Amino acid sequence: MLRPRQSFAALLATGALLGGCGDVEQRASGDGGVTGLTTARSIEDLATATATATATATATADTPPLQPAQTLADARDAVAGDDYARAVAIAVALGASKADAIRRIISNRIARRVQSTLSAGDRDEAGRLLRQSDRYPTTQLLRQARASYGAAN
Repeated sequence: MLRPRQSFAALLATGALLGGCGDVEQRASGDGGVTGLTTARSIEDLATATATATATATATADTPPLQPAQTLADARDAVAGDDYARAVAIAVALGASKADAIRRIISNRIARRVQSTLSAGDRDEAGRLLRQSDRYPTTQLLRQARASYGAAN
């Protein structure tokens, strides 16, 4: 079923197609006389054109609006939600310096999590986090977390 906006667009497209159709179309010659007669589009062509116009109107009306560009704040939110892959993907789209900054933020976040899990006595989780940190640059906080992990073993 067509929505009102789609129906209007389809109606306009149909009207534009029908407005140019007559039973006979005349061509004028340079001296003002008629040079020949040609028949208008066939009914099948008109139906095809109307269906195409309706489908086009429907497709454009159903297209979702463009998403706003993602920002560094979106990348930081992804880091806060532990969605590191998404955070890096957003940052890479923003440029190399932003990507490096987000990778350092992730590294520091992992280091803080390592310290927290070591304080809770969960060395296995701390080891898993440190293995995950190998994908990100080494920061001072990460060096300290690795040293704490080594001392805890």
